[in-house]
Amino acid sequence: MIPLLRSKIFLVGVVIAIVLVGMGVGRVVLRNRALAQEVAALAAESEKLSSRNVEFGELMKRFETQAFLEHEARVKLNLQKPGERVVTFRSGGPASSTLSVTQEEKKTNMDLWWDYFFSSIPQSGGV
Repeated sequence: MIPLLRSKIFLVGVVIAIVLVGMGVGRVVLRNRALAQEVAALAAESEKLSSRNVEFGELMKRFETQAFLEHEARVKLNLQKPGERVVTFRSGGPASSTLSVTQEEKKTNMDLWWDYFFSSIPQSGGV
């Protein structure tokens, strides 16, 4: 058995075996590095998505507030609260803004009719 361990064929076989095992270990190491990089990229993406999720949660909370709902109802649906009237200011440009004003004094029915018949007729802005 000792002459077999000292033969050149055995030495070549051992070297080939070591090279094959080394190549296998090298492939595993390279695959582990690639997986570690992919895990790091996925962790960064997960962190980014969770921060966006928090931002969306805060945005949803803001959208659910009573003040936001009232603002959207006024602007988009043209609604108003009871006892309010809308005053529109027209500027030289095509854009106009609306302002909601609370009616502090209640007019009597007679005053409303008087204003209806005898108030001045508003001039149109010319279209």
